[in-house]
Amino acid sequence: MARIDLSKLYGKVREVSIGEDYKVRIVNIGEDLRVRKVNIGANNSGQWEMVSIGEDFKVRFVDIGEDFSIRFVQIGEGV
Repeated sequence: MARIDLSKLYGKVREVSIGEDYKVRIVNIGEDLRVRKVNIGANNSGQWEMVSIGEDFKVRFVDIGEDFSIRFVQIGEGV
């Protein structure tokens, strides 16, 4: 698989059990991407608006076999 440009992973995100675009592991340290959940206007790197429909991409949270890892933050989101 081609390397994922994590700086472009922002927008409306739907969590799914199957049919994901990306498998994501949540970590406390050593993350590939810092993610801040926002309620509206997810238009910068690392800003995710969690939605039920109308997503830009879908993620499945996994413990192993991830495409990349994230850490949820309050400030300092991005690569």
